[in-house]
Amino acid sequence: MTHYSESLEVTTNSVEGCRGSRPKPMRCAPAGAISALLLLAACGGGSAVENPAAKQTGAAVYAMQLLTLDEGWALTQDDLSFTQDGGSTWSVITPGGISANNIEDVFFLDSRYGWVAASVGSSDAARAAISLFSTSDGGRTWLARGPIPTASLTGISTASIDFIDPQNGWVMVKAATNANFSIGELFRTSDGGVSWTSLAIPIGGPINFVTISEGWTAGGPAGDQLHVTHDGGNSWQRQTITPPAGFEASNPTYQVPELTNSQELVLSVGFGGPTSGIAFYSSDDSGKSWALRGIVASAQELGIPAAFSADIVDSRVWALANGTRILTTADAGASWRETAIRGNSGEAPDSVAAVDFTSAETGWALTSTGLCPSGLKLGCTIVSQLLTTSDAGQTWTVRTP
Repeated sequence: MTHYSESLEVTTNSVEGCRGSRPKPMRCAPAGAISALLLLAACGGGSAVENPAAKQTGAAVYAMQLLTLDEGWALTQDDLSFTQDGGSTWSVITPGGISANNIEDVFFLDSRYGWVAASVGSSDAARAAISLFSTSDGGRTWLARGPIPTASLTGISTASIDFIDPQNGWVMVKAATNANFSIGELFRTSDGGVSWTSLAIPIGGPINFVTISEGWTAGGPAGDQLHVTHDGGNSWQRQTITPPAGFEASNPTYQVPELTNSQELVLSVGFGGPTSGIAFYSSDDSGKSWALRGIVASAQELGIPAAFSADIVDSRVWALANGTRILTTADAGASWRETAIRGNSGEAPDSVAAVDFTSAETGWALTSTGLCPSGLKLGCTIVSQLLTTSDAGQTWTVRTP
C-alpha cells in the first residue's frame, strides 16, 4: 500500500485499514488489525487539544506504496497522487469518473503499470460492484477494464489486487459481513483485466502471487489463517507454522509471504497474547517447510489479530512497525536497529500503521495519532500522516500530497 494542505479530521469509523501493495508488493496487516491499532491510538493515547483537526498536516493518508527510491503513490480521501521526487511534489492521478472515497485498492507493478479497484454503481455499499482501471504510464492516463462480476456477493467490504505482469492478475473481493466471518471471492484475468474468471478462495484476505501458479492469502477473523495455491487459485491448502519456543500459547497473525529471490520466501508472523512478538521465517521449497530466522519482542501486548506491519525488501533487508517503533535489519534479522519517528514539529505519533522501504536507508511510514477533546476517550479523531526517510530513520519528513 498522499495529498494536500487542507486541514481536516478523520473519525475513527472512517479508517478501514491498510490498502495497497507494490512491485515487490507491500503487503499490509489484516484490515481489522490496522483498524484496531488506529482505534487504540485514537481512544487510548489521545492528546487534549481544542481543535484536533488543526493537527492534521494535509489530507489524511490512508495507503501508500514506495516503488523506487524516489517514486511512489499515496491515497487520501481526496485523491490518489504520485510523486517522482520522494514526496516533495505530487501529481493527482485519480482515474476519471471515480472518487477517491470509492477506491478499494491500488496496486502498481512498477512505476508504469498500475491498477485501481473502485466501488461503482449504487451508492449503497451492500449493492456496489467493483470496476478496475489500469495504467501503463504511471497514472497519467487510465483505461476502464471489464467490471468484476461480483453479483454472487451480498455486499462488498474491500478488495485486494495483485498482478505478476501486465496481463496476468487477480482481485480478491471481500464480502461485507460481521467480524466473525471472512468471506471472499477470487477473480483471475489473463488479459489485463478485460475479462475475469471467478475462483473460490478460503478467506477474504490480502493476496500475493509470486508466480503465475503459486499464490498466498492470509487473514481470517482472528488473522491466524495462511493458505497457498499451486494452480493459480483453483485450489488452496492451509499452512501451519511452528511457533517459537515460549509462544506456543500465543495467537499467530500472518502476513502474506514475500518472494525475495527466485526461490526464497520470507514470512512475518505476529504472536498476540501475554507473550507477544513478531517472528520471521524463510522457506526455499514454496512453503513446504519453514525455518525460523529470528523474533523481535513486542514493546506492548499484541491483540488478536496482532497489529503490526512488516516489509520484506529483499533476503536481508526487512523493516518492522510495532506500536510507536520502527525497526530495520540489514542482515536478515541477526541484528535490528530501532529508530525514533518524529514529524516536522518534533512530536512522536501514537502508532506506526505501516512501513514501506526500498533499501536499508530509504523508506516511508504511515503514522497515526489519536486526539481526544479535553482528554476524553470519546469523540476522538485520528491524524494520519505520511513520513519519509533517506538516512535509515535518523530523520523523518512529513510529506503532504
